[in-house]
Amino acid sequence: LGVVFLEQGKASQALAYLDKALEFDPEHEQALLNSAILLQELGREELRKVARERLLKLLRK
Repeated sequence: LGVVFLEQGKASQALAYLDKALEFDPEHEQALLNSAILLQELGREELRKVARERLLKLLRK
């Protein structure tokens, strides 16, 4: 659902669903990637950095 809201331009709803997905599965690569992209678009740089680092850590495994 997060991606659907993202495609509809509903950033806050998209982020809420992406956060829920990450609560359920903290290693969900696509949710982390989409969160990082969305956070960048929203200008939330510190949170974007956190999401990006989490994703990079997973990809290095």
